[in-house]
Amino acid sequence: MLAACASDAQQKAQDGQKALAACDMRTAHQDFSAAYDEDSSDPSIALAFALSDVTLLAEDPALETLRPRFGFTQPFDTTFLWKQGGLLDQLSQKTATCSSLGDFVRSNLSHPSLAKTNPTPFLDTLDKTMTLGDLRAAGLALSPRLDKLSAALKTAADATGADGVEIKGGCGAADFVLQKPELYALAGAFTLMHAVFQLLAVYDGNVDVWALFTEIAGDSGAESQFVSDMNASFLHVADASQAPAAKDLWEHAFDLFGSAIGAARAVKTTPPNAIVDWTSFPAPILADAAQLAQAAHDVFEGPTAIPFLSPAVTVDGPSLISSPLELAPLTPAAFALDANGDVTFDSDPVTARLGARMTPDPFQSGGSYSWSFVDDVSNATDAQPDWWQPTFDPNKRFTSTYSCQ
Repeated sequence: MLAACASDAQQKAQDGQKALAACDMRTAHQDFSAAYDEDSSDPSIALAFALSDVTLLAEDPALETLRPRFGFTQPFDTTFLWKQGGLLDQLSQKTATCSSLGDFVRSNLSHPSLAKTNPTPFLDTLDKTMTLGDLRAAGLALSPRLDKLSAALKTAADATGADGVEIKGGCGAADFVLQKPELYALAGAFTLMHAVFQLLAVYDGNVDVWALFTEIAGDSGAESQFVSDMNASFLHVADASQAPAAKDLWEHAFDLFGSAIGAARAVKTTPPNAIVDWTSFPAPILADAAQLAQAAHDVFEGPTAIPFLSPAVTVDGPSLISSPLELAPLTPAAFALDANGDVTFDSDPVTARLGARMTPDPFQSGGSYSWSFVDDVSNATDAQPDWWQPTFDPNKRFTSTYSCQ
């Protein structure tokens, strides 16, 4: 993946390759990071940095602050996936028992809910003082790393040709080829994550995570706190000045998604060892996806019609930036407890606020709406049944590479 040594940056990258060949992902990442910091314009170095960084992302200090609050008893060590004798190595040899691999995973993830005997229910392991604001803060602290990852992946994507980039395997990972669409899509995904965290900075984060997860799981005991938190804080505007930065990130993300879709539509032949066969992806769905990505990109620039919706509805996206949507508190309140203590939800006060940002208001018009994108996907699938299997597992390379007894 890297040429012969021609600079200090390339030498550091070659050191990273040697560490990677020895299944030392952490040292490899340190070397690739040093190389990328020295020369971020080299696409091979950029890709080596990005792929090694992704493998260790869960160990970031921003996420480490959340680890104990979600009940994990030991710091994350993702090298258990990649090292010699690690999970992928054992799966690739196809000799380990599924039971032994389950024990291996449990011992490395160190969470009471995964205990083989007497597991603790997951909800009981959550820190009951943790809020959505805490999750947002961790996401924002992680975001500079996400931006760096996105930039590196875009650099690699820009330089990738029709044959893709071959990544040599080892330590349980098979050889594979990454193509331009996947690289742009990953870059877009990391930028979109930052955009979401930035958008959440507009809003009050004082919603209890334990109460929210308990309600989602259908368990009892958190109803009163859930209703109180949601009515007071869910999408309650706290700092509208954060919205413009979210807009810029959002548009950059959908620029990258548009590039990914365009690159996917341009693929004529699939390289050997590719992880995605874009020629098997139904062309009508890709064409629709391009329209959706463009509309998402444009939504904050001016009034934008929702693609494929009939009758047409236009969203006033710019108002969502200049005057962010306020959904708490509402009168009457959207959430309440009934006589049995169960949570009820009244959508009317919510749809009134949402509808005011649309023309016409689809919640008040009384008309019947259809979204033809669903029909397009259904028709494409009827014409090409089970298309996702050859597309995302070409020649069954993933299902044939890993197994347990």
